[in-house]
Amino acid sequence: MRTDLFFLLLGVSVTVPLLSCESATGDDVGSSGVVTVLDVSESPSCTLLAEIQVETSIPTRIRTVVRHAERPQRLVPGTALSTSHSFLVTEMRAQSTYELEFTIEDEQGHVLEQHSRSFKTGELPTQTASEMLSSTLEDDGNLFLLGPAPKSASRVESADEPLVLAVDRDGEVVWYLQNPGITTAFAPRDVRLRDDGNLVVLVPGGWNLFTLSGEVVKKYRSPREDLYFHHDVIDLPMGGFATLAGSVRSLNVPGLGSQINIRGDQIIELNEDGEIIWEWSTFDHLDTTRFPGPLALNPFYIGIGEPVYDWTHANAVVYVEDEDAYLLSLRHQSWVVKLDRATGEVIWRLGPDGDFALVDGEGGAAEWFYNQHNPFLSSDGVLTLYDNGNERPGVTEPYSRAVSYLLDETNMTATQIWSYPVGFYSNFLGGVEKTAAGRWLVTAGGNRGSESPGQLAEVPAVQGVESEWTLSYPDSVVYRAHQVPSLYVDTN
Repeated sequence: MRTDLFFLLLGVSVTVPLLSCESATGDDVGSSGVVTVLDVSESPSCTLLAEIQVETSIPTRIRTVVRHAERPQRLVPGTALSTSHSFLVTEMRAQSTYELEFTIEDEQGHVLEQHSRSFKTGELPTQTASEMLSSTLEDDGNLFLLGPAPKSASRVESADEPLVLAVDRDGEVVWYLQNPGITTAFAPRDVRLRDDGNLVVLVPGGWNLFTLSGEVVKKYRSPREDLYFHHDVIDLPMGGFATLAGSVRSLNVPGLGSQINIRGDQIIELNEDGEIIWEWSTFDHLDTTRFPGPLALNPFYIGIGEPVYDWTHANAVVYVEDEDAYLLSLRHQSWVVKLDRATGEVIWRLGPDGDFALVDGEGGAAEWFYNQHNPFLSSDGVLTLYDNGNERPGVTEPYSRAVSYLLDETNMTATQIWSYPVGFYSNFLGGVEKTAAGRWLVTAGGNRGSESPGQLAEVPAVQGVESEWTLSYPDSVVYRAHQVPSLYVDTN
């Protein structure tokens, strides 16, 4: 038995020169001896992640296929032309054995050698278990990124609890990120995959850019003491980011006292270095005397020693590129506001007591949304959001739903064309976004004061049709979820 095969069977990672065309499984082809080092080892940051190191005697590209006896094969993007290759293999379930097949190609794409290595993933760290409720969909290979937070905000979480994770169609974890310095009790925790392959993860006070292996690329926090970043960040097509920021002002509000502290929100644009290059404030453009419900009137403390009224509570920002405009979701106003980026002027306010007339459509009897999350604007003028329904008038038992409105900005009408009741009341968090297949991925955030779970559902965009895939987190709440075809981004 070859020495390298002996140690691989013992589960020990080795780095050895390959002097012949044999591999650990004996299926290599060619006899050029191009590969001089092939190392496969478990990443110290994630037991589901393999770190690969390949050295070759001439410039080559490496293409990798991940095989499992009972799972669809996964492809890893090819490496750039080089004699030294370091890359990651992920999207594997815990405590499972996979075959990693490496194809070595020259500059012209000719296959020089093939090598196979067996890799067994480790155990998952402490985490909140999911529960697959239903599925009528074939396994299309799609994955779901999310960051479940514990039901109890006061729970002392384990130091090794995942901050964010990716699950497959069966709800099985295939990747996770740990960072002991960030609390997992922080509920508005979003994770997005960028075009450069890094991950944006919302953390208290801002966001971090992480690699798949958990390395912090950069931290973004407010450079000004009067602003703190929260709830959302998006990549802008012109470069940099747009995020939400909160600040407090002391204002005279009739009926609430002579001078009170009000928390309002800003849209902040940053360059890649984290410098503020543009900003817009709700204080300068909205009515600071409008407090439509109990949430806006509920005073809280944020470190200044005096009560503060959470007047707007922004939770999402959307950039509309073809109009150079922003949509801003203001939960405590029950409004989605559209503003002109060039002038700063408010174009319209969508929601109760706003600028649109509500019209019945295919989505049943039309009703406004209340205390919403995560508006999604389609190119055909349809705005879809998650309607939490905290302050919905005239109901004895509150309920939550996803809902779509066709907006006519000429006649200022909003026609309700689709709605999906989630079946329970989730009083905070939540989201909705269009999938590549044209369905809606609905995230019911959950309710820390009841048994309502955090839940993901993939739903056809047809009125009255039940969900086709549902995944529940009974002991957690979930801010948002995103469907991705893969965790790999080909940047070559």
